[in-house]
Amino acid sequence: MQQSMRLSLQPRLGLSPLAWGLVLVVVFSVLRAGFGWGLQQFFGGSFEPTPAFLVAFVLAFLVLSVGFIVGGLRWLGGASWRDLGWKREGLLRAFGLGILGGVLLMVVNIAGAFAMLALAGGEPPPTQPMPSPGQLVMSLLWGFLFAAWQEENLFRGYLQPLLIERWGYWPGIVAQAALFSLAHIGYHTMLPLFALTFVVGLVLGVLRGRDGNLLIPFLAHGMIG
Repeated sequence: MQQSMRLSLQPRLGLSPLAWGLVLVVVFSVLRAGFGWGLQQFFGGSFEPTPAFLVAFVLAFLVLSVGFIVGGLRWLGGASWRDLGWKREGLLRAFGLGILGGVLLMVVNIAGAFAMLALAGGEPPPTQPMPSPGQLVMSLLWGFLFAAWQEENLFRGYLQPLLIERWGYWPGIVAQAALFSLAHIGYHTMLPLFALTFVVGLVLGVLRGRDGNLLIPFLAHGMIG
């Protein structure tokens, strides 16, 4: 079972670690919603690697994946990489569990898609054109460098141990999954997607909680993007 984060963490702005984590959730939600809006407005939601898209991708990576995580969690939040759950021990086991977790999440997403189709009256969604090789590569990079890296460090790496420490193992995992789902306001547009995101957050939380290694949910999350 996961070890709770040490109480010696001292965010630089004088807030408690948990309060600082909640502030970061709000900031992250706003930034990510803004990125989603810009992606839709300027690129039509496409991941086609045009020069303009690549520039926007790199800038967003520097702000969200580097600045937010390194600056927000490590420098201002006072967490080391090990505090966040990045460990060298048991890497082979972590890789194996991460891949199995990714397969499980794919099953969860497929089941969720069928459930949403049933709620919509059984009407199939409009067919989408096959993505280009460039779009596939960018989607893969997005899955690992944006979604998995940012969200696993924040929700499962920083917040989950603090919530478990305060409320216990299962309440802590449920709480982080709820925050994870709410953080998609402005990004998701349909209520069933929030429910699906909550379930995904539960699975990722358990993957982090059982072994304590953040590499496991990171790999699983990156596989589904």
